[in-house]
Amino acid sequence: MKKFLVPFEKQETVWSKYIIPVEAKTAQAALNKVKKVIDRGDSIQAEFGYEECQFIEVVEHIHSDCEYNIEDYDVSDVVEADERIACELSLTAYDIARLGKDELYNMAEESFRKIGLTLEILEMDMVPTKIEEHFVSYDCIPTEYRNIFTDESYVHIKDGKKIGESKH
Repeated sequence: MKKFLVPFEKQETVWSKYIIPVEAKTAQAALNKVKKVIDRGDSIQAEFGYEECQFIEVVEHIHSDCEYNIEDYDVSDVVEADERIACELSLTAYDIARLGKDELYNMAEESFRKIGLTLEILEMDMVPTKIEEHFVSYDCIPTEYRNIFTDESYVHIKDGKKIGESKH
């Protein structure tokens, strides 16, 4: 089973676009699961979990509530979920050129420290996600790293697989 992100819209005081992670064998099966919940007239959030449902954007301003729409979406809108850890950095092109690889990795490690993860990043992908004025936001996805624990033991991860660990 894989996890897919399925888009849908919910009518609140506006039409709001959401995505929900759904476990299924194929993208079409994931889409069909969400369609069945809507066709039954049930709440998607209640079915799959309120905390799992991720708000994306307001689609259309209206004044009504509690209806769902998935008719505008098909299997091409469903994507496989990326469950790797990531942080976001907003940088200018000048920052990228000036800082260099080591400093960018240090910035990502500091971002993870803020949420309680102590990582030593050995390799990282930087995927641009949005541009605002002079800043580009990047999803920084460590592809090889050591997750270091408070007792200084660690787990070495490469491409999502544990390749080594130390014990204290």
